[in-house]
Amino acid sequence: MRKLITILINVICWISFSNNKLELAYEHLNKSDLRTAIILFEELSLPKVENEQPEIYTQALLGLAEAYTDLGTYHLSIETLNRLLIFLDSKKPEVYLTYAKAHKQLADNYDFLFLHKEYLYHVNEFIRYYRLSDPDFKLYEAVYHAYLGRYYNLKFDINKAYEHTSKALNIYHENRRHLNFKDIYKLYESHCFTLRNYPVSESTKKKYIDTLRQKVFERYPKDNLKKARALISISSVDLDYAYNTLSDPQTTMTVKDRSNMVENAIKNYKEGIRIYNYLNLNNHDYLPRYFDLQSWILYGNKEYKKALGLIDKAIKSYADDTFLQEGFVANDYRLIASIRFKVLIMDKLRNEEQNTAFNKEYLQSLLLYEKLWETYLLEQIKEPSDFVSNIYNQNPYQYLFEYYAQLYNQTKERDYLKKAHRYEEKSKYGSLLTNLSLSDAQKKERDELARLKTKINVLLDGYYLASFLGKPAQENLKVQIQKTINQFNELRRVSHMGDPLKIITLDSIKQQLDFDKALISYNYIGLGKSKLYAKVITKNKAHLIFIGKPENSGIKNYRYLADSLYQSLEHSDIGTFKTLSFKLYKNLFEPLEDALPKPIKKIEILPFPDIENLPFDLMLTNRTNSLDFRKLPYLAKEYTFSYSLSASVKQLSVKDQNTFGSDLAIFKPVFKNSTQSELNYANKVSDELSHDLDASLFFNEKATLNNFKKCLLDSRIVTLISHGSSSNSIKPTDKGVYLQDGFLSMDKVYEIDAKTDFLVLTACQTGSGFMDRGEGNINLVRAFRSIGVKSVLNANWEIDEKTTMDILKVFFKYLKMGIDKSEALKRAKMDYLNSCIPRYANPIYWAGLNVVGDSSPMIFKAPEPDSAKSMWWTLVLIPVLGIFYWFKKFH
Repeated sequence: MRKLITILINVICWISFSNNKLELAYEHLNKSDLRTAIILFEELSLPKVENEQPEIYTQALLGLAEAYTDLGTYHLSIETLNRLLIFLDSKKPEVYLTYAKAHKQLADNYDFLFLHKEYLYHVNEFIRYYRLSDPDFKLYEAVYHAYLGRYYNLKFDINKAYEHTSKALNIYHENRRHLNFKDIYKLYESHCFTLRNYPVSESTKKKYIDTLRQKVFERYPKDNLKKARALISISSVDLDYAYNTLSDPQTTMTVKDRSNMVENAIKNYKEGIRIYNYLNLNNHDYLPRYFDLQSWILYGNKEYKKALGLIDKAIKSYADDTFLQEGFVANDYRLIASIRFKVLIMDKLRNEEQNTAFNKEYLQSLLLYEKLWETYLLEQIKEPSDFVSNIYNQNPYQYLFEYYAQLYNQTKERDYLKKAHRYEEKSKYGSLLTNLSLSDAQKKERDELARLKTKINVLLDGYYLASFLGKPAQENLKVQIQKTINQFNELRRVSHMGDPLKIITLDSIKQQLDFDKALISYNYIGLGKSKLYAKVITKNKAHLIFIGKPENSGIKNYRYLADSLYQSLEHSDIGTFKTLSFKLYKNLFEPLEDALPKPIKKIEILPFPDIENLPFDLMLTNRTNSLDFRKLPYLAKEYTFSYSLSASVKQLSVKDQNTFGSDLAIFKPVFKNSTQSELNYANKVSDELSHDLDASLFFNEKATLNNFKKCLLDSRIVTLISHGSSSNSIKPTDKGVYLQDGFLSMDKVYEIDAKTDFLVLTACQTGSGFMDRGEGNINLVRAFRSIGVKSVLNANWEIDEKTTMDILKVFFKYLKMGIDKSEALKRAKMDYLNSCIPRYANPIYWAGLNVVGDSSPMIFKAPEPDSAKSMWWTLVLIPVLGIFYWFKKFH
């Protein structure tokens, strides 16, 4: 009995001691004494505690993960939280609040690493568990909307971000009685982050940022790491507000107010760094951002050499130099942002530092940028729908293109032109090109490389942690990291994943061109440069032409100009249309005409994102006084245009020759008793086309998604005559087309398999989408190309039913004659323009339809001759007549 009492006393004492240790660990965490906190949490997350005190173990893992996040070792934090989720799943307790906290912390870590897909997943998971935990606590909903606002901000969908961050604050104000909600400042932080790019007055922005500063000091009256991080975020917003006004001609901010904002930014940054130094966190993840900030300020003041020195300091603060030169650092994204900025600074200095050594260092920085980017993509690009997009970073390929383009224009050495071409191709739809280039085996190897990369990240974090805690195991960890890096590099070498993209060469493009055809590829160098180049390739020659900066031609930007052109057509404002259309011709096409020999009549355009939805057909070749849309000097009267995402994407899409069960399938849903308008004239035309072209007609209830999927595999041409929907947001579910049994959204397109040679999408806005300067136009065309469709006829905007159907009928007539797709469409448009009444000659009625991808002719099966039909009838009738004769004679 005495022994039992002793054991019970020891257990109670141990539990009490563990509870005290847990409280002590959290106390040190709140003071940002991370060394002590981590040691205590690690002791409480040992197997013995897991088995005997699961509640303490659970809280210790949450605390340990939070400490790792504060330290900047985000991969270790993720590993710890996943360990916690596995433990919770094994016990199957209904501890919804713990699940919610774990997912929220995971979301925070993925946010710091800029892994947006994972971030969004855990945001949705944490609100799911919070709702299960306490459905009536509405401030959880406010946090959820603040986090969603952060996501849409990073995706540059500012309107959506504003909707969510505003809702977060509204929920907070409606539920202010919950005074125990501590992290109110995060709601304001998210909203201030949105207002950087949202059109509100500077006084409104200032009011919110002042409130944010107040909430931070209320939340953290004493110095700790979270306060330092919040101060640095405030200063970043201050600086963004100040510098954004420099490029906004509508701003009302005075020079004095802007100067005050910059001073506030520096003040808050210095205060944040003072706290880091006070806490002895000198190598923390946020310290390089301090150097970044100072470098940006010097860059803005044109003190480029000083800016370069500070950005080098920032880069060296991120990682061990040995691993960095091999392209490995735990937080790739932050380092990529710093190296990109270094490239911008060095580009400014190249004009001053005219020496070989400086140019060599510039190229080395570009190549390191490329190496880091391509390892970063392993974590980002896994599915055909994936692409890398955010408001800060851009792939390195445009900068490498420009570097070699400049060398080519100086020396005319062909090797430089080849390299410029290769990097330009990599810069266009690079994520799509990656998925099209990889074999199934390489995709598995890519997954293994991604696994090894994650392992390296965790080891790098562990190396930093050991150094921070003063553990003796640092050298062993360094050896282990190098060993894993060697494994990674060897796998990449043997799997040919070092440069897996299948880029078509200049010589191959020239060989495939006819003497009457040219390819024009535009490349816009953004993010600090704003320069436009064009590459013109004909059968015999390739030219690389620097067009210039848009502002030098009085153009704010090309996207704005293209949007204004469309608006002039919407309002039938022929005067404004003529001015803008001629301006686009003068800036985009006329500078290239000397590179186009006389025989050239067909031109394939590879646009840059700002002009993805601009039909070259409607550009005007000279000024005119005519007020008749029919009589304007359209470029379409001189050339036939087709479009491609990139030459390499097109090449990969057309390499396979497929066999089909049918030539043409036509889908025509009917929209009676629907929110969509009825397309009665289209019903009539679809019936006519099916008879004239001997096509399979899927009308009304037969125009289902299931039949559509089957025909994408079995029919050479698939035509969908229906309604479509799109937007310029990043959201994939609001872009798609309607079939009889529902809406086929873009995200569902990626789940389909297709072989069809030609998909005709006569539905509104099938070419519209989210314009991403790092990838291209994220729309239905990209989605269908990614699943195997070789070419698409799409609509760049909302189209008129009758005029579209009239053009479609003539288009198929020419297509059946063996004329290539783009030429058949051009003739159909010109026939329409020559026969329509003036009111319907507006290009909004005819210029929106365009062919993207392979433009080669379609071979239709010849109809059976009459003699063959007679033979079939004879073979059928003879037995029938014989049976009839036998029946009459014997019965």
